[in-house]
Amino acid sequence: MSFSSKKIDDESQDIKRIALKYDLPGPYPKMPEIKNIAEAEMENRRDYRNEFTVTIDGADAKDFDDALSVKKEGNNIRLLVHIADVSAFVTPGSPLDAEAARRGTSYYPGNSVIPMLPDTLCNDLCSLRQDTERLTVSAELLYDTSGRLVDVSFHRGLIVVDKRLTYDEAERLIKSMRPSKAGKILKALNSLAETLYTKRLSEGKLDLNLGDEIIVYKQGKAAEIKYAQRLASHRLVEECMLSANQQAARLLKLSDIPALYRVHEKIEVDDLEPLLRFIKLYGVNIKKTGNTGSLIQGLLSAVRGLDCERVINLAVLKSMNQAFYGNRPLGHFGLGFDDYTHFTSPIRRYPDLIVHRCLKALIDGSAPPYSKEKLAVTGEKTSELERIAQKAERGMIKLKSCRILKDKIGSEFDAYISGISRHGFFVTLKESPIEGMVPMRLLTDDYYLVKENDFTVIGKRFGRRFTLGDSIRVRLLLADIDTMRIDFGVL
Repeated sequence: MSFSSKKIDDESQDIKRIALKYDLPGPYPKMPEIKNIAEAEMENRRDYRNEFTVTIDGADAKDFDDALSVKKEGNNIRLLVHIADVSAFVTPGSPLDAEAARRGTSYYPGNSVIPMLPDTLCNDLCSLRQDTERLTVSAELLYDTSGRLVDVSFHRGLIVVDKRLTYDEAERLIKSMRPSKAGKILKALNSLAETLYTKRLSEGKLDLNLGDEIIVYKQGKAAEIKYAQRLASHRLVEECMLSANQQAARLLKLSDIPALYRVHEKIEVDDLEPLLRFIKLYGVNIKKTGNTGSLIQGLLSAVRGLDCERVINLAVLKSMNQAFYGNRPLGHFGLGFDDYTHFTSPIRRYPDLIVHRCLKALIDGSAPPYSKEKLAVTGEKTSELERIAQKAERGMIKLKSCRILKDKIGSEFDAYISGISRHGFFVTLKESPIEGMVPMRLLTDDYYLVKENDFTVIGKRFGRRFTLGDSIRVRLLLADIDTMRIDFGVL
């Protein structure tokens, strides 16, 4: 069955509704015009304008904050990660900086953007547009053929992007048998990315197979919810950004310059015990070890390709701690990194802008721009704003799901059980990643007990079980736009 909405009631107001519900920022206030940047910002810039440079982004992207170059040096390969130098335009303590800090991040509910920075910066002066000179903070990462880092440095840079590519265009160039100059660059980048990816997995990175849910629009209206396709070009960009972020964190730590770090604390093996018991139902036995990362990666590998793969990946994700911004380099468990920060998206994340300022202190040999006490407060605030942004994006997906289903009350669907709670269990439709709930109050054929640690709902009298991952047939009972609630009954 294809999910599409026939009638639309006030869909144009959905963004306002989500903004009000999650208290998102309003229109950008008028800011002083940015006429000139400080002379010091133009000094000591490394000239990369002769390096063939590409950006790879979504087809609808306007704010291009990262660009890539690569070149062979003997048996080694030098990766250049160029990031828009937003800090050259946003002065600490200025009204613009205060507004960016208040917003903390850009918000992306549906096909709308509530930006962290004004349009003149995010879509113009700081955007790494093709054939236009732009200021950057650039990471130079030199690798040998095994993916081992040989040398690293950061610089104030000046670039010109030679080719703006979408992910689909980059994918075609990677696979092309007759590559152009851009194609050769893409192939070299992809080869390095594959080497780095394989190396990271061997060193503890967790490879969760969870595609992002996206809303597909037709003529401005939500038409369907689907999983985003993951291409080699996505992984290419991801690996390059991970490398730059990791090395920015490592150098700042070694230089003893206070900075913001991206922290993901590890979970203990004992916290995974319920999940390990659960997967035995699928005939998967994982031997417990003291290394939590290796244990989880073994689990993920064991279920790859099985019907329960997505459910297990979701369960692993939910069992892990939430990442946050802090002033101590406590490492990133999910990535397997001892040091990690966010440096590569200063147009849309305030912590990245802070890290740029810290890196400039390292580059210039100047005094650190922030105290640890100030960074602790900023980290807590930006972590909170990030969670609000995530809730708003999920809220928009839920609202659009209600719109898509609202004319299908009584329809039947194939689904799988994607979550267990004391209020009932969640189901996700198989043909579209739309999630709803089977409330406990609708299970009237028995008295049901919820065993959250066993991922099961079980009837006390007749023993009927509903277990995480089970395939079931459901009927849509409610798709309420006002409450953003979707309820199903079990057949």
